[in-house]
Amino acid sequence: MGGRPEKPGASGAAQPLPDIRLVEHRRHSCYELVASLTIILSADSFMFRAMTPMIRPFRQQDADKLAVLWHESWRSTGVQASSQTSLAQLRHRVSLELSDGWDVTVAEYEGDLLGFVALKRANHCLDQLFIAPRAKRSGIGRELFGLAKRAMPQGFWLRAAAENGEARAFYEAVGMKLVRIEPHPKHGHRTAIYVIGDLGLA
Repeated sequence: MGGRPEKPGASGAAQPLPDIRLVEHRRHSCYELVASLTIILSADSFMFRAMTPMIRPFRQQDADKLAVLWHESWRSTGVQASSQTSLAQLRHRVSLELSDGWDVTVAEYEGDLLGFVALKRANHCLDQLFIAPRAKRSGIGRELFGLAKRAMPQGFWLRAAAENGEARAFYEAVGMKLVRIEPHPKHGHRTAIYVIGDLGLA
């Protein structure tokens, strides 16, 4: 008397029933563990979904940060050609491209650059679009791409490394069409040419 209830076993002998309080405790502990893991795994993506970055024109004092972002994002793609480009080379290129008419817009959050898009309007070209690895899948890429569409409503083209599957999937998801695969004119690696609008590229 006063003990846990029992049930008949296969042999007919009474077997103790599990303590219902212990079962409930284990079940709730399991739910708490799953909830904790969900919070940990989604913390970064939630932070970037919740924030509202400032989309603004490039300023000259952004040049160093932009080069760092470009280098970090390019290296994160795993494309072999990215390992052949140093931060110093990209910083030099930023200066050269700006002096040659690059039209650059950045995404900034609390002083941190999270992405940028660089246009060459005279050539109807989206020249560069890079997002910091920690800010990918936050919507910043689509926002910057939308800015390019508004800036060049007649359409534009771009070049992406052929082995950069993530970038190519993004461009196809936002409506760009693959025109051809060709070697990069300077570096030789295979690149995919994409177009949106009617530019007559073939």
